[in-house]
Amino acid sequence: NFSVTADVGEWTDGSLCFEADTSGLYSITVIATAQCSADTCTVEVPVEILGPTAITCPDNQRVFLCEPDTLCYDFSVSSGVMGITVTAPAYINGSTVCVPVLQDDSLTIKLVAEGLCGTDSCEFYVVSDINSAPVVSAGPDFELVKCSFEEVCVPLTITDDDNNIASITSNIGTVRAEQNLVCFTPDHFGDYMIIVTVADECD
Repeated sequence: NFSVTADVGEWTDGSLCFEADTSGLYSITVIATAQCSADTCTVEVPVEILGPTAITCPDNQRVFLCEPDTLCYDFSVSSGVMGITVTAPAYINGSTVCVPVLQDDSLTIKLVAEGLCGTDSCEFYVVSDINSAPVVSAGPDFELVKCSFEEVCVPLTITDDDNNIASITSNIGTVRAEQNLVCFTPDHFGDYMIIVTVADECD
């Protein structure tokens, strides 16, 4: 016959059982005693007590893009999470959630974390506005009859849905943006090809 005792917990049916109430390394001394001898050993048991499964989404996003793009944002999860799913078209890349943005859109993205201690979910939205190119028009070609070289002004029609025009230039003369005109003084009689270029902040 022999007996087994431990300074923490109880030895029952060949197993050492104890209650772990905090995370950490439990060092337990076990003593086996027989009629003619005894032996002692130390058992070290690392214990991690996990909290509830939790996932935290990125903040809501409002973005202006010059062109379609894929946007990636950090998220965080608690320890013990075994898997994460996300609503399409978003996808998980490591510790980031990536959202392809192909057009003006408002997307609600939901992340779901599954872990040893349950599940948790969160949502965030991405509202996107993709730049539209500005448009300039000088109207149809026209002919002028003049007796002398004097300033000629051509009216322009300029539109930009995003109101982010950065520059208006012309290959001839000067642009009077506040008046929507391009003006020049010819130095000879003949044809003039006027090219007006409007660029926005994305060019």
